[in-house]
Amino acid sequence: MRKDINLYGLWQNRAEIEKSHKVLLCESEKGVLKMDTCCDNRWLALEGKSISSEQRRILLGLNVDEIIISLDNDVEEEKIWALAEKFYNIKKISYTFDRWNILGEKDSVTDMDSKRRNYLIKHRRSEERRVGK
Repeated sequence: MRKDINLYGLWQNRAEIEKSHKVLLCESEKGVLKMDTCCDNRWLALEGKSISSEQRRILLGLNVDEIIISLDNDVEEEKIWALAEKFYNIKKISYTFDRWNILGEKDSVTDMDSKRRNYLIKHRRSEERRVGK
């Protein structure tokens, strides 16, 4: 199946995502599966480091108030912001970014224990903070 027309976990997690009004995006299927075992069914996988136009269309069609991008730690903030801009002024958009060196070089937020994961999600960056830096 073409990865650019799919969001891994959508079929299984859509009800919980729309109930919470938030969707969290990670890179890999492994992240979604790991979060499902932690009973956090708000995650979908992009299956890469980019968002295709079809994935954007699917995300905009979800009944959510906020899209949270949470890519691996090796992705530069400017690249994450470029993805976030695809939703700017359409949906509330935010992203996790490790300013405290909590993650290893290639770690994901989904690799962390719940305390560190929740800290990074709580202190995510939003478009308002980005504009004001």
